[in-house]
Amino acid sequence: MPQSKGRVERLNATLQSRLPIELRPAGITTIDGANEFLNSYIKEFNAKFALPIDNITSVFEVQPPDEKINLILAVLYERTVDCGHCIKFNKRYYRMMDANGLQVHLRQGTKVMVIKAFDNSLYCCVNDDVVYVLDEIPEREAKSKNFDKDCEKPKPRKRYIPPMNHLWRRSEFGKFVRSQPHHFEDETVIGA
Repeated sequence: MPQSKGRVERLNATLQSRLPIELRPAGITTIDGANEFLNSYIKEFNAKFALPIDNITSVFEVQPPDEKINLILAVLYERTVDCGHCIKFNKRYYRMMDANGLQVHLRQGTKVMVIKAFDNSLYCCVNDDVVYVLDEIPEREAKSKNFDKDCEKPKPRKRYIPPMNHLWRRSEFGKFVRSQPHHFEDETVIGA
């Protein structure tokens, strides 16, 4: 197994450096004597330094939950609260909402940190202490859905077309009639 290769190589390096030192006090000078000594020495060495194979713990971290990943990959922006207790971000206005769903009112000019999370949800942090959810303020509407009974879209205004007997229409019509070659002899040209 490739995982145990490192252990074998470390063991060989350790034995190569330690064995000559261990063979000298034992008085071993032949290869046969070294082989006999090696059997007993490996048992002592394993008893002293060996670790059970199953106690290896993984060095990989557990994947954090999605909420934590969402905030780790967030982008931070600094904004200033305006006179309407709102923040302008990406050409839109947002109000700060607390955990109960109520709007938070801060002083004009208060510096806040806008947090754009990885999933594009927006939060606001004040004084590195309290975090609020940002709620987009809709564009202004002509009528209120809450207070106006006839809350329908206004009908488009009809373009005004003046009647034929209107002053400037008579003169334009007269110019048109005079430009026609077959009406030059007419005495009753309108607007003449």
